[in-house]
Amino acid sequence: MDAKPLVVFKLLADAFNRESVRRISTAFFPYMLCVLGLYVFVSANLSIRFGYGETGSSIGIFLIGIGLIGSSCLLVEPLNARFSKRTIMASCTVLFCGCVTAFLFVSSGPLALAIMLPSGVLHGIGYPTMLTGFSESVSKEEQGWVIGFGTSVFPLAAAIVSFFGGQLIASCEPQAPFQFAIVCGGVAIIALAANWNNAPHLNKVMS
Repeated sequence: MDAKPLVVFKLLADAFNRESVRRISTAFFPYMLCVLGLYVFVSANLSIRFGYGETGSSIGIFLIGIGLIGSSCLLVEPLNARFSKRTIMASCTVLFCGCVTAFLFVSSGPLALAIMLPSGVLHGIGYPTMLTGFSESVSKEEQGWVIGFGTSVFPLAAAIVSFFGGQLIASCEPQAPFQFAIVCGGVAIIALAANWNNAPHLNKVMS
């Protein structure tokens, strides 16, 4: 496919013209802003608050990765077989916001690092569940297209969080990106409640 800017914008327009894809995106985008608000700035915050260098920051990112890998391999399928995507995403988002809030208030460096593990676990459940929702919203012929669209939200959200988070730190305080993450998580929860309520494939249990 010819990689021109107009082609990219056309793909985005096609995605948002589909109600099923738009419905999922209204929750997925703020959810990704919430997750990345923690991930992008956690290393700098650990350094500022607890004096951790590269080793401490690496341990934090490692714990996120371990949690993500473990839950995506072991928990996604059994949870989707028991609960609806709407229930899973609402639970993951609320708990993730709880992890970010706990990270803001802890006064212990090791405890702040430990919070990274459940954060990774929750995202390891939430991200593939969202992608499954995208997959089930279109026909078999459009699987590659819609998964590509869903995946593209990740770098878009990362760019926005990196830019605005940096501005928030400069103009407010080092904690500001995490407060932004919690707000985005709240927006995602509202979107889940308002826009996923009447979507059968998002409220059914996977067979």
